[in-house]
Amino acid sequence: MSQSLSLSAVERGNPPPRRKSCACCIKAKRRCTLELPVCQRCAQRKIDCRYPSNGAAKRPSTATTATTATTATTATTATTATTATDPSPSQPTSEQPPLPLPPGSQAAPLIPLHSFNPQSALFRSPLDPSIPTAPPLNRGRPVEEIIHHAIKTRLQYTLDKVMASPKQMVTENRTPWCHPHLYEYEMPKSMQDAYSSCALYMAKNAANAHVIHRSVESRVQDLVSTPIPTTPLEVLARTHALLLYQIMRLFSDDLRTRTAAEATMQHLEDTALALIAHLPNPIHVPDAVPRFYPVSPRRKFWDLWVFQESARRTCLISFIFLQLYRVMKGNIPLYCDHTVFMSHSITLSAHLWTAKDAFGFWTAWRERKHYVVTNADFLTLPSLDDTFRDATGDDIDVYGKMIITVIIGIEETKDWLLTRGGEL
Repeated sequence: MSQSLSLSAVERGNPPPRRKSCACCIKAKRRCTLELPVCQRCAQRKIDCRYPSNGAAKRPSTATTATTATTATTATTATTATTATDPSPSQPTSEQPPLPLPPGSQAAPLIPLHSFNPQSALFRSPLDPSIPTAPPLNRGRPVEEIIHHAIKTRLQYTLDKVMASPKQMVTENRTPWCHPHLYEYEMPKSMQDAYSSCALYMAKNAANAHVIHRSVESRVQDLVSTPIPTTPLEVLARTHALLLYQIMRLFSDDLRTRTAAEATMQHLEDTALALIAHLPNPIHVPDAVPRFYPVSPRRKFWDLWVFQESARRTCLISFIFLQLYRVMKGNIPLYCDHTVFMSHSITLSAHLWTAKDAFGFWTAWRERKHYVVTNADFLTLPSLDDTFRDATGDDIDVYGKMIITVIIGIEETKDWLLTRGGEL
């Protein structure tokens, strides 16, 4: 299982209360994370965690340790959007340091998540009572039942789209987070190998499964044995490749493949963190939107937006996938991984994302509204209805629907889109 940030980084962002280390960490002379009900080390080793003043912290059985807290993390990433004007006019270079947060926003704090708390702000209903929300999650039920309920009512749509992405990449040259125009002129080798691996995986059957699994594993090992590149497109391609590999392998029916996938989860997180350094500032407004003539500035504008938006979406979905994996694995992440919020923004506009060429994008940019979800919005959870008050059902693309279903529920999203002439 991949870990989030280092312990020192966690403590700087959210210093623990002043208490003594648990007995097991003291005996082993290891640093204790001081989390309740159990510290991270004891949770990983499945041993009783005893604090000097609190006695033994009761630990759920192994079969029921999967928390739905991480799903709350996913929910926080998906809130509202504000109408935006345009992307950064230039592609970031490998020499650029990580960009600061947009003006008026602040770094996301670490949020303690012990379970699906229906009273938590993370799962609070949108402020506008006219928006229906999924029924609250009962904390008194068994953990596995809560997880099943969360998947059925909130996560299934997103999981289905994630699991279908390897096939979609091959047949449509895109995923909800990878624009079909992104690799039109150049596809790095890491993505070429992943692309062909997806095609192989689609052809898998009982007769050839062993050969295909071995071929895919060989390409994964080739990729993770190389250092993370420094150029923006190469880093993005590596993240796309690792995400596709992990989706195919973690949802495989082969135990050895799933085990191998778990051993490489950290590589996905490391690459996604490296991608953050190449994310542009979404709040920047260029001096002018490209004119109809000449064509070249308009095409360059579109090319840059395609890269930037694909990078933002990929970074966010990578951290969501990591947290979903932790839930499905049965581990209990007691803290929200604040790297989820570090991708700064995503654009929710089906018209921009599905534009077939530079002219279609230019037309949608000038004539249709589009919405940018920022990291500040992720935390405050303002009213979804207020944000999209003037939006129609066809304004929200698949990626946006993946996010919204986690926030208000799958059936509720269907109703919400129906009132605007759309569908899920």
